[in-house]
Amino acid sequence: GNSIHDVERIDKGNIHHFKPHAGRRAAAAGHLRRLGFDVYDHGGSTLIVRGHPHLFERTFGHRLIDRKAARPRTAEAVARYEVEGADRPGLIPIASRKHSALASVARGLALSEPVKLFGAAVRPPRVGYSHLRLPRGLTDALNAATAHASGITGAGVRVTVCDTGFYRHPWFARFEGRVRVLLTPGAANPQADEVGHGTVVVANLLSVAPRCAVTVIKMNFAGTGSFSEDAVAALTMTEASRPDIINCSWGCSLLTAADAASAHTRTLEYLLARLAAERRVVVCAAGNFPRQ
Repeated sequence: GNSIHDVERIDKGNIHHFKPHAGRRAAAAGHLRRLGFDVYDHGGSTLIVRGHPHLFERTFGHRLIDRKAARPRTAEAVARYEVEGADRPGLIPIASRKHSALASVARGLALSEPVKLFGAAVRPPRVGYSHLRLPRGLTDALNAATAHASGITGAGVRVTVCDTGFYRHPWFARFEGRVRVLLTPGAANPQADEVGHGTVVVANLLSVAPRCAVTVIKMNFAGTGSFSEDAVAALTMTEASRPDIINCSWGCSLLTAADAASAHTRTLEYLLARLAAERRVVVCAAGNFPRQ
């Protein structure tokens, strides 16, 4: 079949060349599980494959190099693996001579890269200037009350928020039953939002569209900071849940040619192009990271 890593770019003109095949995906998952990997199939375009770096090296014969991606303003670092000598940064090719059955249904594995989940204050700041109080402040600022009076309230619209999670603060009691939480393979504790940003996004969303149905996909945290390695997993789960609107409040650096050409970036590009081709509205933050 065609590989997303063999073309210069992916857009609406060629996205149909890369339509996923459920049978091939299931076969690849079976092969990888038998090799010892944990495989998550959410019914979307990609498989999420997890395992110790040594298992990847031993299985596919490619050395992985841990390049530490320094976190802004901290001494901590996030593991970021690269494939030594790879034609495309971050892509582990599958050799047909060693894994012929797997190579017949999959061309390679793209290593995940950390993305920055944007944060929010745990408590509202005390300020001496005019500021918004939800929901009224936001509905007035955006003139949403006019839409509400016309019966446009978000009813029947499904929105997925890929973010830090959702905490059921008492403020949300008026929206009982409108928010559900799903976990990416690396995430835990669906009742908590350790960073707070996802909860803020949902509050803004329900202030403007109080009758929409919200799915929050909680992405994992690498260490104790607000980095996630589950961006591809979150978009794959989003694709399978078939929402009308997707909100992504995270970002990554594409300052170098290697960043832009990496297998991880290409996989994100492919998933976003698929969502757009299916006429789904994708809203992504921009300009927040890196903050220099």
